[in-house]
Amino acid sequence: MKSITAVVLTCVLAMITGCASKKYTPEQIGPESYNYKQIALYYFQSVAKDPDSVKMQMGPIKLTPLGWRACARVNAKNSFGGYVGDKGYLFTYRNGKLVKMLEDKRCLG
Repeated sequence: MKSITAVVLTCVLAMITGCASKKYTPEQIGPESYNYKQIALYYFQSVAKDPDSVKMQMGPIKLTPLGWRACARVNAKNSFGGYVGDKGYLFTYRNGKLVKMLEDKRCLG
């Protein structure tokens, strides 16, 4: 029983440390992405069922150790033509490019 517990704890510890975020230098992050809103909107329009239905409210961009980050509140129509409801997303940019996008409820308000 102790060996099973040790294996499980080792696996959990490996998963946690493997998920640690890397910190980037200012040179790796690059300058502020002034068109960050357009990049995010283009992404959602490219994956939406109805690209013209995408409604997005985006907050200010902030410099973090992971890159330039901004939150957005997004809503779009589904296959039935109804809006699905607001979802929050966190965008990370480095060197003017979108490098990561995660659904994040904290971005709703």
